[in-house]
Amino acid sequence: MKFRLSILLLIVCLQANGQFVPSVSPTPGLMIPGVLSADPVVGIELIPQFAPIAAGKSFGLAVVLTVPDGWHLYANPNKGDFGLKTEIIPQHVEGLGFGKVIYPPGEKYVDKNLNSTDYIYRGRVVCYVPVEVMTIEAGSVLLEFEFKGQLCGEAGTCMQWQDSASAELTIATAAMEAKLNRPELFEGIDLAAAWRETDAASATTDQFASDEWLKPILFALIAGLVMNLMPCVWPIIPIVVMTLMKQCSTQEGQANRAESIKVGLAFAAGILIVFAGLAVVMSVFKLLWGQHFQSNVFKFVLLNYFYSSAFILVGWASAHAV
Repeated sequence: MKFRLSILLLIVCLQANGQFVPSVSPTPGLMIPGVLSADPVVGIELIPQFAPIAAGKSFGLAVVLTVPDGWHLYANPNKGDFGLKTEIIPQHVEGLGFGKVIYPPGEKYVDKNLNSTDYIYRGRVVCYVPVEVMTIEAGSVLLEFEFKGQLCGEAGTCMQWQDSASAELTIATAAMEAKLNRPELFEGIDLAAAWRETDAASATTDQFASDEWLKPILFALIAGLVMNLMPCVWPIIPIVVMTLMKQCSTQEGQANRAESIKVGLAFAAGILIVFAGLAVVMSVFKLLWGQHFQSNVFKFVLLNYFYSSAFILVGWASAHAV
């Protein structure tokens, strides 16, 4: 009893000193889009090279991203140590062809929180999507794009960035004169080179498309095996095995083989269900794995949960000892 009171007094003192109370911190709180706080908005503007667009011609579409102050996206390709690259994904439109997106190189950035060097996009960033009008007749067509990447603040908070945007294009007959739209945006852009890279990338993609689903699964299995060798996991494995064997033991002290297999499968299924549930939660709230630990509120709740569990276990052990 005295031991439990001493631990409780220590916890109260620590919380009174503010060490575990969620307060002002150099790392902002967790940002769950649309739930806990207003997430920063990246401005998106789609600007076609010509207006109207001549049927049977190719043109460039400028994608202007405006990253809010104090935040950054990671460059594509990201040659640094950390971060998910920014991606612009054109949605299929019958009669239109899309070339390889042209991304700017990004600026070098040293992240003091992660002690890493990365290449990022800040402020106003212009990317280019080569587009070819193939079989569309004169009229209008809606272009739709999806965007994804990782948006990080200067203080260390990161969140998954997903967005979409659309633009309506006017397709004219070949006889109509196409007027150049915002020419300053398209100076020095080599769309022909982008089309050549698109052809080369298409051949490579067709060759390795069958392996796209296999590599992530293989890497996940390897990562799982490596995790079993970690110091925080390896000593627990024999304890778990002995506990399961004890549950399956008969009155004679021998483990029932069929019962052992059933309990082992139930244990494995429980782990899979828990982590599948976590994956669903992270996907619904558009969070990166581990991002929730950036929230002081989350850490405070988790800390008190473990304290409560410890008190329950201590009380249970004391009751059995008596």
